[in-house]
Amino acid sequence: MKKNLIVLSLFVVIALGQTAFAAGPGASQGQALHQQTFAQNICVGSPETITGIVTGAWVPGAGLTIEGDSGTVTVFGLGPVWYWDANNIDRPDLGEFVSVVASGVIYTTQKVILSITIDGQTLQLRDPSTCLPIWRGLRAR
Repeated sequence: MKKNLIVLSLFVVIALGQTAFAAGPGASQGQALHQQTFAQNICVGSPETITGIVTGAWVPGAGLTIEGDSGTVTVFGLGPVWYWDANNIDRPDLGEFVSVVASGVIYTTQKVILSITIDGQTLQLRDPSTCLPIWRGLRAR
């Protein structure tokens, strides 16, 4: 009986270890599935271009509030500072004019940035075919 319990415990440890490695570096299998599902929800929305003046900037990576002709819009998903630095593009400042291509997230009223243009420089933030963040997995390289 004791031998069977040890063998069963060893089997469970090995099985759980395999699922942790299947998700890839830095993400559990559940996180990877959540990110894929979330990205699919973003892609369902129709992209729109939002242009205007930055009137609010959130914590790095979170988002911007843009005042344009059609009113005030908040967009999310600026990405990490290091991604902007790696592309030699300065993040937008308050009062700066920007043009953002954003997509609505299904089941919410939020909009997620796909790309942003500042001073003639465009930074792609999400992969156009999968809508996953482009910076995902780049930092370790």
